Amino acid sequence: MSGIAAVWHLDEAPLEPSLVGLLSSRMATRPHDTSGVWTSGAVGLAQVDLRTTPEAVHDRWPLVSADGGLVLVADLRLDNRAELIEALGLQAHARQGLGDGRILLAAWERWGESCPARLAGDFAFVLWDAKRRLLCCARDQVGTRPLYYHLGPRLFAAASDTRTLLAIPGVPTEVDELRISAFLVPGLDDRTGTSYRHVARLPAAHTLAVTADGGTPRAYWRFDPTRELPPASDEEYADEYRRLLTEAVRSRLRSTTPVSAALSGGLDSSSVVCVARTIEPAAGLWPLRTYTARFSSLTGADEGPYVDAVVQQGGVISTMLDGERLDPLADFEASSDPDPELHGLGYYMHEALFRAARADGSRVFLEGMLGDTATSRGWGHLFGLALAGRWVRLAREVHAIANWT
Repeated sequence: MSGIAAVWHLDEAPLEPSLVGLLSSRMATRPHDTSGVWTSGAVGLAQVDLRTTPEAVHDRWPLVSADGGLVLVADLRLDNRAELIEALGLQAHARQGLGDGRILLAAWERWGESCPARLAGDFAFVLWDAKRRLLCCARDQVGTRPLYYHLGPRLFAAASDTRTLLAIPGVPTEVDELRISAFLVPGLDDRTGTSYRHVARLPAAHTLAVTADGGTPRAYWRFDPTRELPPASDEEYADEYRRLLTEAVRSRLRSTTPVSAALSGGLDSSSVVCVARTIEPAAGLWPLRTYTARFSSLTGADEGPYVDAVVQQGGVISTMLDGERLDPLADFEASSDPDPELHGLGYYMHEALFRAARADGSRVFLEGMLGDTATSRGWGHLFGLALAGRWVRLAREVHAIANWT
């Protein structure tokens, strides 16, 4: 993913240009193709850009509007490009080559702060509106792309990772011990907290519009657990589910490098792989490459037979890693993850798969992570049962979860 950063002295004290350069160099540890900075008075923005789609070559970051009044940095991939191009009247520009960033900038010029609700895909962006003296941040509906920020009485700063954010003078580095201890308790989800007391995470599906007087995150989209599709047959529901899953996978195959994917024995990653290998992308990017961590001597943990059942159907190049040789502590210091924030206890295995795919030249990695949770509605199912007044079923579910956790 690309890295973005922004800083604004709310008291309008001039910003040292070298500070923005520092942010860019801090993010340069990420794999990237280009980098750029922009400063004006008390405001500065920086980006290191990793190009993963064919259209990305047309964007030069930071992006500046024709009149110079808007400046944008963004880590994004838009999946509804055709829809947005038509709605914004950009057909002529699209024929000449149009990056996702230019589409996003045009969407802001047309719809302003409501534009994130019209975007489909993965994104985190920061946009400076000079005329309004407004700095707006936004994240996608699922929160795939990270964005952290610090808001104090004299300083606002945002970045894709906390390491970059903490390099900014004036951002306190005090550790939040309560947040760290809560990380060890199963089921305690915190959408805003970080390991640092004065650094927050912008929640998914939220915007944060900051002026000299401050700002508060606002949701632009919420999942409605009470909404149900009209009654239909099981076959019709299955067909619609298959259509949506296929379109979701297809939109993520837009790549300039071979596409790779995690493959465990679970239904989620297996479903993604089985769908992806039926959709042939641009020539030279196929077949799909899959990566699996095997535990051959731990029969209770090894999902090899299920993985083999998928691989043997063809259409993939399979790479197997020895999961028993992966040491989470030994690999911790050598981690290529630019964000030191806390991850799940099994994340080191994902990191090993990412490294293997990157070594094979891949920049797009598909995962089924939390797919089972999405299908079952996860913890949100409990809220849905409560809102529907289904108390007996709710009691049974809570009892089962209590026994498990």
